[in-house]
Amino acid sequence: MLAEPILQQLLTETFHLTAEQLKEFSAKAEAEKKNLEDVITLSGAVDETELYTAAAKRLDVPFIQLKGKEIQKEILNLVPATLAQTHGLVAYEADKDSIKLAMLDPEDIQTIEFI
Repeated sequence: MLAEPILQQLLTETFHLTAEQLKEFSAKAEAEKKNLEDVITLSGAVDETELYTAAAKRLDVPFIQLKGKEIQKEILNLVPATLAQTHGLVAYEADKDSIKLAMLDPEDIQTIEFI
């Protein structure tokens, strides 16, 4: 999930949503007890992949699309399930020298340092 200021900046500057549209989506998100990202992407106002690609570019981090990608169970198990769930990360590729991880929050410095 993106930080609210970054999300709003992307939605207005990159995807050209108006303040009124943001207000409507925010009200809907609150009424449905969902996060703003989900409401906007599920409505079709902004494509999910395009949103996260733009966010990765803005944050200067790589973006990888894991939807539909087959990940071997042995690789998934390299990160304990409780750690993966708590910190929103997943191992998706590994070799003898390294493990590639994807994170929901690439600004979570504490988790990055821990790993």
